[in-house]
Amino acid sequence: MKIAHIVSYYNSAYKYQEYYLAAQQAKDGHEVYIITSDRNYPFIDYNNTARSAFGPRRLKPGCSMENGVHIIRLSLILEYRTRVILKSFRKTIRHLSPEVLIIHGLMNFAALSLLYCNINAKLIFDDHMLISQVDRSLIGKMIYMIYRVFITPQIIKKATKVVAISEGCIPILNQFFGIPLDRISLIPLGADDNLFSYSDKKRIEIRNRHVINLDSIVVIFTGKLIKRKGLEKISEALEIIDSEKKIHILIVGSGSEEYKRELINTFNSRNHSFTIHPFVSSEELVGYFCAADIAVYPVEATISTVEASSCSLPIICTNEIPERYKNGNGFGIEPGNIKQLKEALFILIEDEELRKKMGRKGRELVENELSWSKVSNNFLSSIEH
Repeated sequence: MKIAHIVSYYNSAYKYQEYYLAAQQAKDGHEVYIITSDRNYPFIDYNNTARSAFGPRRLKPGCSMENGVHIIRLSLILEYRTRVILKSFRKTIRHLSPEVLIIHGLMNFAALSLLYCNINAKLIFDDHMLISQVDRSLIGKMIYMIYRVFITPQIIKKATKVVAISEGCIPILNQFFGIPLDRISLIPLGADDNLFSYSDKKRIEIRNRHVINLDSIVVIFTGKLIKRKGLEKISEALEIIDSEKKIHILIVGSGSEEYKRELINTFNSRNHSFTIHPFVSSEELVGYFCAADIAVYPVEATISTVEASSCSLPIICTNEIPERYKNGNGFGIEPGNIKQLKEALFILIEDEELRKKMGRKGRELVENELSWSKVSNNFLSSIEH
């Protein structure tokens, strides 16, 4: 099949759902395209936080090939709060004439225009919004109302599938966007189980590199270093844990220098052993997961939970994404709940056998349900050839 993914921003260094889905589909023999803007994602303070990892914010429009996937970058006409309108977008779609269009994000301005023109492709919409991301302002409420009145009826009429990437997304799609529950398919995010797998060698290598004692229990967080991720809550929870074990906090990600200094001051004031390391590629990230004992994401959901599980790590994450720990491979907590975070951390810190058992169950969950090959098959199931 000829499959086109529509996503506002794309960079192969920032491997997320659209990267892995497209690569897997190309591997499976499909002709795959990604249609995107000529911009990198607008990270806060881009030049200081993201440029070193992803290159300049503005990219060159045109076509290229990566991992067997055709990348088409179109010039930007308008950008508003990570929503984009692209030059020659519908013309490009008509020229490609794909059989399947996978549209990432229900608020993708460019893609929504396709609902009002004649295309023969099967339309699959997915969305990643959780309750913590809902815009509850007056303007936000008006936008959701307009969406339900003018856009949702078209989606119901024309979309082959509307996909929620987590159980926590389902009520948002239903209550705020007006998508009927029986039209929503749950297809969770996945992990590259070939790349993300445990290695004793990598564990020792990373610990030696960062001078982390081999007998320390390492609590890892990976992702953007921004306030809303709640990294300081990890330190706050560890502060009230009564344990004799050596604990090391390992942070892997990039952010503003101001927030990084704030974190360092917080960790130092609580006498916590810690390492903060800048963003690394997925290939390098594997080693950091292997070096850790517990992966913690206390406030926001992230694809890193699945990748950590694939590396046999027990996870602590928000209870908005129960499908990620349903195999007994971790704990779900209310976003930012210090008491629940402390209790989950204490149990895992004190019980090595439980950590190993949960790690095995996490790997099992990924292999059985959350590998990208299985996720891709779920996206394309019931699509007529």
